[in-house]
Amino acid sequence: MSLPAAFSLLVSLALALPVTVAGQGVGTTRTVIIDIGVPEPYSFNEARISARNGISGLARLYGTNLDGERVLLFETRAGWTDELVATWYCSPDLVSLAFDGFDGDGLAVGSTVHMRATRPDAAMLSRLGFPFRQTPFGEPRPSIAAAELVSASEALPESVARVALAELFMPGRHAAPLVLLAGWAVVVIASAPWLAAGGRRKWVVVVGCAVVAVAGFAYFLGTGPAELYSAGVPATSPEAGTPGPVWPMNVADHGTWRAVSWGEAEGLYFVAVRSPLAAAVPVSAFSGYSMIRFAKVPLVVVAPDGRAALAPSRLAMAWALDD
Repeated sequence: MSLPAAFSLLVSLALALPVTVAGQGVGTTRTVIIDIGVPEPYSFNEARISARNGISGLARLYGTNLDGERVLLFETRAGWTDELVATWYCSPDLVSLAFDGFDGDGLAVGSTVHMRATRPDAAMLSRLGFPFRQTPFGEPRPSIAAAELVSASEALPESVARVALAELFMPGRHAAPLVLLAGWAVVVIASAPWLAAGGRRKWVVVVGCAVVAVAGFAYFLGTGPAELYSAGVPATSPEAGTPGPVWPMNVADHGTWRAVSWGEAEGLYFVAVRSPLAAAVPVSAFSGYSMIRFAKVPLVVVAPDGRAALAPSRLAMAWALDD
């Protein structure tokens, strides 16, 4: 092969390969462009995704971390659009983003963009641990003294997180539905001989009652507003023998979700989100924090009102720094 011909072949191959930029820029294939700008770690970011024939149908944005684990960051089902804006949470261990979706003609499209995001000022946030996840029943405390958040055996932030989960971040529900469902299961098991000797009519009655019980339990778990909890971490522990400041519970109702908080800290907060199946906390609710570190990378979806929101989950925990 002549030298000009070889050079032309190399140029053709180079143009056909995806282009990726570390840290900022655009990753492309022949039909998909992913523009991530300059991603901010410990924050929610936006990726702008476009294709020659538009984007339509199921669209997903994945992230791959340093361990090679692939995590779903964003998911939606879109009508036709020339540009899809995907909101995603940037964990500092992510090294690439990948889009999987369909264009306006229904053909599968995808692309990957590599990235490297660092934030040296987040060293303190990255060292904080998370308590064991709990699902307590009952009502949250209407107020709490700062001294009650302090433990002699734990560092101050971790102590605040443990007490907050056990006594403050509670959905105001009670164990009665669970007890009734468990009782129903015991009755069915005890009635097994009677059912075995009976006919089809008995089974129809039992199955009908079971459907009602399960539906009631699902309603118990899936209704109510989503809740964004926060508890401030005192800058210093109260003096021994003194309660310190007393923090009342503050509630701000936003319709499908509400913010419930205790105390105003000098920067650091322990945060948790409870999202039933019927409601979600919008990503904009976290705009007051300069950095937020989730225990598990959250999935962002598009809510019925068109806003980016956290996908429903039983409990999502995070440490956050305010502005």
